[in-house]
Amino acid sequence: MLVDGSLKGRTPLRISDLDPGSYQFEVRKQGRTSYRQSADLEANADYTMKVSLPLMVNSLRVLSQPDGVDIKLNGVPKGRTPLTLSQLPDGHYDVTGEIDGFEPQTLGVELKDGELQEVRFKFGTKPAEGR
Repeated sequence: MLVDGSLKGRTPLRISDLDPGSYQFEVRKQGRTSYRQSADLEANADYTMKVSLPLMVNSLRVLSQPDGVDIKLNGVPKGRTPLTLSQLPDGHYDVTGEIDGFEPQTLGVELKDGELQEVRFKFGTKPAEGR
Protein backbone atom coordinates (compact mmCIF):
# COMPACT_ATOMS: atom_id res chain seq x y z
CA MET A 1 0.00 0.00 0.00
CA LEU A 2 1.15 3.50 -0.78
CA VAL A 3 0.23 6.62 1.16
CA ASP A 4 0.88 9.87 -0.73
CA GLY A 5 3.18 7.89 -3.03
CA SER A 6 5.30 6.34 -0.25
CA LEU A 7 5.28 2.59 0.24
CA LYS A 8 3.96 1.70 3.69
CA GLY A 9 3.87 -2.09 3.38
CA ARG A 10 1.86 -5.06 2.15
CA THR A 11 -1.78 -5.64 2.98
CA PRO A 12 -3.33 -6.48 5.34
CA LEU A 13 -1.75 -3.48 7.01
CA ARG A 14 -2.30 -1.26 10.02
CA ILE A 15 -0.74 2.20 9.81
CA SER A 16 -0.59 4.11 13.08
CA ASP A 17 1.86 6.94 12.38
CA LEU A 18 -0.27 9.27 10.23
CA ASP A 19 -0.95 12.78 11.50
CA PRO A 20 -4.39 14.33 10.97
CA GLY A 21 -4.77 15.60 7.40
CA SER A 22 -5.59 14.68 3.81
CA TYR A 23 -4.01 11.60 2.26
CA GLN A 24 -4.04 9.73 -1.04
CA PHE A 25 -4.10 5.94 -0.57
CA GLU A 26 -3.24 3.47 -3.33
CA VAL A 27 -3.38 -0.32 -3.32
CA ARG A 28 -1.53 -2.14 -6.11
CA LYS A 29 -0.94 -5.73 -7.12
CA GLN A 30 0.61 -7.00 -10.34
CA GLY A 31 -2.01 -8.22 -12.81
CA ARG A 32 -4.78 -6.33 -10.98
CA THR A 33 -6.38 -2.92 -11.46
CA SER A 34 -5.05 -0.43 -8.87
CA TYR A 35 -7.37 1.23 -6.35
CA ARG A 36 -6.97 4.87 -5.26
CA GLN A 37 -8.85 6.79 -2.62
CA SER A 38 -8.44 10.13 -0.89
CA ALA A 39 -9.31 10.50 2.79
CA ASP A 40 -9.27 13.23 5.41
CA LEU A 41 -8.07 11.74 8.70
CA GLU A 42 -8.93 13.25 12.06
CA ALA A 43 -6.87 12.91 15.24
CA ASN A 44 -7.31 9.56 17.05
CA ALA A 45 -9.78 8.31 14.42
CA ASP A 46 -9.78 4.83 12.91
CA TYR A 47 -10.09 4.57 9.17
CA THR A 48 -10.74 1.17 7.60
CA MET A 49 -10.42 0.40 3.92
CA LYS A 50 -11.44 -2.96 2.45
CA VAL A 51 -10.53 -3.35 -1.19
CA SER A 52 -10.93 -6.09 -3.77
CA LEU A 53 -8.76 -5.54 -6.84
CA PRO A 54 -10.26 -6.89 -10.08
CA LEU A 55 -8.07 -8.66 -12.61
CA MET A 56 -6.54 -6.32 -15.13
CA VAL A 57 -7.81 -7.11 -18.61
CA ASN A 58 -6.49 -6.30 -22.05
CA SER A 59 -7.90 -5.85 -25.53
CA LEU A 60 -6.60 -7.00 -28.88
CA ARG A 61 -7.64 -5.43 -32.19
CA VAL A 62 -7.13 -7.71 -35.20
CA LEU A 63 -7.11 -6.20 -38.69
CA SER A 64 -6.35 -7.74 -42.06
CA GLN A 65 -5.94 -7.04 -45.71
CA PRO A 66 -8.37 -8.08 -47.07
CA ASP A 67 -11.10 -7.95 -44.39
CA GLY A 68 -12.95 -11.15 -43.56
CA VAL A 69 -10.00 -13.25 -42.40
CA ASP A 70 -11.00 -15.98 -39.93
CA ILE A 71 -9.25 -15.46 -36.59
CA LYS A 72 -8.31 -18.02 -33.96
CA LEU A 73 -6.93 -17.12 -30.54
CA ASN A 74 -4.82 -19.94 -29.11
CA GLY A 75 -6.57 -22.27 -31.55
CA VAL A 76 -10.12 -21.18 -30.65
CA PRO A 77 -12.21 -19.52 -33.42
CA LYS A 78 -13.13 -15.91 -32.51
CA GLY A 79 -14.66 -14.39 -35.64
CA ARG A 80 -13.63 -12.49 -38.75
CA THR A 81 -11.65 -9.31 -39.21
CA PRO A 82 -11.96 -6.52 -38.37
CA LEU A 83 -12.29 -7.84 -34.84
CA THR A 84 -11.70 -6.56 -31.31
CA LEU A 85 -11.22 -9.09 -28.52
CA SER A 86 -11.56 -7.76 -24.99
CA GLN A 87 -11.49 -8.98 -21.41
CA LEU A 88 -8.23 -10.86 -22.04
CA PRO A 89 -6.05 -11.49 -18.98
CA ASP A 90 -2.30 -10.81 -19.07
CA GLY A 91 -0.38 -13.44 -21.01
CA HIS A 92 0.91 -14.75 -24.31
CA TYR A 93 -1.52 -15.35 -27.17
CA ASP A 94 -1.08 -16.98 -30.58
CA VAL A 95 -3.30 -15.19 -33.09
CA THR A 96 -3.90 -17.13 -36.31
CA GLY A 97 -5.38 -15.66 -39.48
CA GLU A 98 -6.87 -18.00 -42.11
CA ILE A 99 -8.39 -17.29 -45.50
CA ASP A 100 -9.11 -19.68 -48.36
CA GLY A 101 -6.29 -20.08 -50.86
CA PHE A 102 -3.46 -19.07 -48.49
CA GLU A 103 -1.34 -20.64 -45.81
CA PRO A 104 -2.48 -19.65 -42.30
CA GLN A 105 -0.42 -16.95 -40.58
CA THR A 106 0.24 -16.95 -36.83
CA LEU A 107 1.49 -14.01 -34.79
CA GLY A 108 2.48 -14.15 -31.14
CA VAL A 109 1.50 -11.29 -28.86
CA GLU A 110 2.12 -10.53 -25.18
CA LEU A 111 -0.64 -8.64 -23.39
CA LYS A 112 -0.14 -6.99 -20.02
CA ASP A 113 -1.06 -4.06 -17.82
CA GLY A 114 -4.50 -3.38 -19.30
CA GLU A 115 -3.28 -2.44 -22.74
CA LEU A 116 -4.88 -2.39 -26.17
CA GLN A 117 -2.67 -3.93 -28.85
CA GLU A 118 -3.23 -4.25 -32.56
CA VAL A 119 -2.11 -7.01 -34.93
CA ARG A 120 -2.42 -6.98 -38.71
CA PHE A 121 -2.45 -9.78 -41.23
CA LYS A 122 -1.73 -9.19 -44.90
CA PHE A 123 -2.62 -11.78 -47.50
CA GLY A 124 -1.55 -11.23 -51.13
CA THR A 125 -3.60 -11.82 -54.22
CA LYS A 126 -4.55 -15.40 -55.02
CA PRO A 127 -2.36 -17.07 -57.64
CA ALA A 128 -4.06 -17.72 -60.96
CA GLU A 129 -5.49 -21.23 -61.45
CA GLY A 130 -3.32 -23.66 -63.48
CA ARG A 131 0.03 -21.93 -63.01
